[in-house]
Amino acid sequence: MNENQKDTKINIEKNRNFSKYPIILIIGILIYIIIFFFFALKRYHSAQIGDPDTSLFDQSFYTAYKYGLPFNNTFEYYNNFIGISHFGIHNSFIFYLILPFYSIYPSCITLLILQCMAMGIGAVPVYLIAKDRLDQKTALIFALMYLLYHPMHGVNYDQFNELSFSVAPLLFAVYFF
Repeated sequence: MNENQKDTKINIEKNRNFSKYPIILIIGILIYIIIFFFFALKRYHSAQIGDPDTSLFDQSFYTAYKYGLPFNNTFEYYNNFIGISHFGIHNSFIFYLILPFYSIYPSCITLLILQCMAMGIGAVPVYLIAKDRLDQKTALIFALMYLLYHPMHGVNYDQFNELSFSVAPLLFAVYFF
């Protein structure tokens, strides 16, 4: 056997140790993102977004993108429209991490897809945490259960919420510490 055939045989043996579970996880995350973005987009276009926070965030992102400061008008208790800083209503520092992505395509649609992606990525640390304590197949089951967790769907489907961006970083913090 010559040297090239030995290298090929070694590469084939290395590939036998390749796990299919991370690929299945990535496919599951992509399916989650596509499905929930479709539903969020459908709800957005039919004007059935349940909470006014989505429009407040969109307005805040747009004014920060256009004028440099997150500003929005809110309808307060005494039927007055008042204009205030976004941080007077929501103390959300994640705002400035999302703003560069929003500036690529300034629309509420951008916020909805980013939220779907942020919620879907949370399956990765769930998989890693479970994989440290269990086998890969069981870890995949836990990660897919995370993606099927109904209360998370409500957050992702109903409105844009900055708290949805905290799920994955908190899960990664649990994994690394």
